[in-house]
Amino acid sequence: MPEFDEKWEEIKPRGGKQLDVRVVAHTTVYHPFTNSLIVYGGIVAGVARFSKLSDRMFAFQLDNLHWTEIHYTREHLREKFVPRERAFHTTNVFGNYLVVFGGYSHRHNKEEICYDNQMYLYHLGCHTWVNPEILGKTNESRYPKQQVLTRFVIY
Repeated sequence: MPEFDEKWEEIKPRGGKQLDVRVVAHTTVYHPFTNSLIVYGGIVAGVARFSKLSDRMFAFQLDNLHWTEIHYTREHLREKFVPRERAFHTTNVFGNYLVVFGGYSHRHNKEEICYDNQMYLYHLGCHTWVNPEILGKTNESRYPKQQVLTRFVIY
């Protein structure tokens, strides 16, 4: 069995502010076309000791070790296919799309749910959120699964 001499190496990235990319509960995916890591959402440090949900997107270009923020239009009120801030979601790259699903997205006094059960598509070439109906409209979704409450009575 070969023996490996693996060691950690500290990378000194360029671009961006360190506090901007200090984020937890985010997702990171690899985009092979640009050889980049794409970081979306999560929880960031806000004012003083308070944290807040984020809808920011960053790319870390692996060849140049450079951070860049990806800016996109935030049209939450007009377009339902642009996601709000979130954390603990999932993200995958599918072709030239970033697919974002679910996550914690609670906003006090604005939304009464703490999770989001929607799927969002971000076109990585056009840098815009697109309507998921481009995949075709179906009514076959079974998410979230309906819960059945049963009550047992013991005599």
